[in-house]
Amino acid sequence: MSALVTAEQYEAWSGRSVTNADQMELMLESASDMVRDYCGWKIAPSAEETLIVSGQGSPYLSLPTTYITDVSSVSVKAYWDGVNHTLVELDPLTYPYDFHEFGAIEFIPTNYGDTWVFPIGVRNVSVTLTHGYENTPGAIVGFICELVSRRLSNPGGNLTMQQVGQITLQFAQGAMPTSQWDGLEKYRVDPIR
Repeated sequence: MSALVTAEQYEAWSGRSVTNADQMELMLESASDMVRDYCGWKIAPSAEETLIVSGQGSPYLSLPTTYITDVSSVSVKAYWDGVNHTLVELDPLTYPYDFHEFGAIEFIPTNYGDTWVFPIGVRNVSVTLTHGYENTPGAIVGFICELVSRRLSNPGGNLTMQQVGQITLQFAQGAMPTSQWDGLEKYRVDPIR
């Protein structure tokens, strides 16, 4: 997967020119992967994708995303004779559902007060949706740029200070403080899904 931040964005953020494009590309991809792993989903760019998730016997189904713009189909695994199974696409007129932008779909109660539920099962619900941001959100761009900047200023990760004559240089620590990771919570999929 490509980096969430471009070298040009890093240059604009840091005010420094990139001198080694290959190194910068690798660092931006690595930092992007760290952010994606922490957040639990791809984040950007927006694209159609099919997610396979497990039903919990509820009308509400959390999905591994925090930004949905469209749901084009929902299918559930149907069991016939206890052995054979197939995915059956749900007709939204018969099984009305809607999506929540923040990462969920939910059955809508019928006019008769009935509410459908997603059947309990392992990887038994398939959702084809469009999700992800068109452009990487600014908070994530800044976070990734900060990660890369810290790594560039302290390549070994363990140098905290260096003194040469009367000049003392203090280096940023390689690891990001927990408080800065907290800034990504808005984009993080609930880890208890």
